[in-house]
Amino acid sequence: MTDLGTLIGRYVRPAVKAAGFGESAAGFHLEAGNGDRVILAFQPYEFDEGESFEVFFVTVPRSYWDWVTRDAPGSGEPDAGGAVARCDIAPPPGLGFVFDDESDDDDDDGDGWEDDGVGDPYAHHWALSDDDDLRQCGPALARLLQERYIPLMRRLLDREAQSAAVLDPNTEVGPLKARDLVTAFLRVDDAGPAELESLLSAIAPDTPNRAALTGWLRDRGSRA
Repeated sequence: MTDLGTLIGRYVRPAVKAAGFGESAAGFHLEAGNGDRVILAFQPYEFDEGESFEVFFVTVPRSYWDWVTRDAPGSGEPDAGGAVARCDIAPPPGLGFVFDDESDDDDDDGDGWEDDGVGDPYAHHWALSDDDDLRQCGPALARLLQERYIPLMRRLLDREAQSAAVLDPNTEVGPLKARDLVTAFLRVDDAGPAELESLLSAIAPDTPNRAALTGWLRDRGSRA
């Protein structure tokens, strides 16, 4: 069994530490002066064909974390429970996990997954079944982080940049909450009264706990 921890320790940790990342139980993170974070995380998998892992990062605005932990302020460092957007880091060609081509299902694409019209659900899985995978994927991931994703994470610590990215369907940064909610939490600390009321009115009527949520945002906005 190839240890994901070995890949992280040998290739990822040096790259992100050099870029100023901190580390906690939630993963590696960058933090802005206002407490917003981006958190880089990993998820290992085991299949009959071997091992793989996903690597991704999430954005955790301090405003949303404060809402999530409103009943227990100071309850620990921000984690993925306060995430509003996610970006998956896909492997370069040749480094992705490949399933055995053994299926008679007419709807199967030949890679062991059923084609439901939304694409390969394993497209973001990096191969990690043996030492060759480790030696290839580790340096490739470190380069991707240094050249592309760490700069992207830094940009997303700017709330205006993050709001624009989340609202743009052509970016690889996808919202984890309704876009109207994400926008409200990203703007609440900077919006004037008129803009804030416009943001609150745009929150869908069927949003769970809407009255409490909009009241909390209005109160926070008045104190910003």
